[in-house]
Amino acid sequence: MAELVGGAFLSATLQVAFDRLASRDILDYFRGRKLNEGLLKRLHITLISINQVLEDAEESQYRNPNVKQWLDELKDAVFIAEDLLDEIATEASRQKLESEYRANTSKILLSSKMSSSEPPMQVITIVGMGGVGKTTLAQLVYNDNRMEDLFQLKAWVCVSEEFNVVQVTKAILEAVACSTKESNDLNLLQLQLRERLMGKKLFLVLDDVWNENRTTWEILQAPFNYGTLGSKIFVTTRNKKVASVMHSAHIHHLKPLAEEDSWKLFAKHAFNDQRSGMDSNLVSIGRKIVKKCGGLPLAIKTLGSMLHRGQSCQEWANILESDIWHLSEDDSNIILALRLSYHYLPSNLKCCFSFCSVFPKDYEIDKDLLIQLWMAEGLVHSWRKDQSIEEVGNEFFNDLESRSFFEPSRRRNGRYFIMHDLLNDLAKSVMGEFCFLLDSNSSQK
Repeated sequence: MAELVGGAFLSATLQVAFDRLASRDILDYFRGRKLNEGLLKRLHITLISINQVLEDAEESQYRNPNVKQWLDELKDAVFIAEDLLDEIATEASRQKLESEYRANTSKILLSSKMSSSEPPMQVITIVGMGGVGKTTLAQLVYNDNRMEDLFQLKAWVCVSEEFNVVQVTKAILEAVACSTKESNDLNLLQLQLRERLMGKKLFLVLDDVWNENRTTWEILQAPFNYGTLGSKIFVTTRNKKVASVMHSAHIHHLKPLAEEDSWKLFAKHAFNDQRSGMDSNLVSIGRKIVKKCGGLPLAIKTLGSMLHRGQSCQEWANILESDIWHLSEDDSNIILALRLSYHYLPSNLKCCFSFCSVFPKDYEIDKDLLIQLWMAEGLVHSWRKDQSIEEVGNEFFNDLESRSFFEPSRRRNGRYFIMHDLLNDLAKSVMGEFCFLLDSNSSQK
């Protein structure tokens, strides 16, 4: 009985082989490789001949051992043929996909040339000094619901001062593909990115770009040429030369806030947006403080958040008349305003904030992990029996966040936060030589 079933299986396997030999993919493969089509026909005839005697052989194998041996050898041959057909089918599919890929690539490149000189991706650059609100503006655009209808892919990459093509490419790929192979091979990464962008409209934000090397930018943007027309790159930078290097189609110079807008932003944070019934003396002092901020939103917001906690005229006057305003700083009054905010922090919060100097710029800080690190460093203590040390650490973090030292990251799940670059600089400045930033190059030492 088992042999009969085996014979039936062999007959069915041969039928599958017939069908596969007659398939379009197999025929195209033989033609494409310039193989002898006569060989394919002879193989087909042989299989038909075998199939015709198979039924008789299945019955006579019990009377003739030689027939049984022939059937066993035939089974081996059929299995080998199946494996060969699998390989041919796989190779045929690969060639077909490769052909379609080349055709699509040619089509996209041709359409790009036909539409008067517009590149597939258009660069829009926002230029402005630190703390003026470039990243905030980019976030408003990036998170606008209308972007979901306009673009199929979105990615946000914080670049900062070190423009590493491999790392930036990997970050873009992770954003648009949700995952990527652990590889530092730029060619492989760019091939993966090119395939992901093929025929798709992308909106990419490159935040805080400093690179002035045109060649570096040209290497990075090579895969972008395979995206669909209408794709956009939104760049934020403090350096006007970056806009030229990146061949920006549009450059928008973001200026500091006007005096009245500066006051409105300050009042929002200092008075919780409750402007009715404000103390006229506080308003008078507050407007003078705002003028010292030079229209820079980060400085205004940070000082406003700090002054919200102290509503006495004397406290506000102390801020206005502080000697810190007269220190020499290269980056305008914004660093002075941030130093003031740090100077008036309670001592326990000063320690917790300065500890954050260990994080690189644009690092997404895990709130729970940071509190545990504070605890491990002995920066958090609980003096009440009804309050755990974790609860005290949470209070410290919330206090710093309310003073605008932290802000929610783009993940917006309530757990991850970032520090503005200038606040990161402030933390490192406060720590000085006592801060050691662990990077990938020194991680094994």
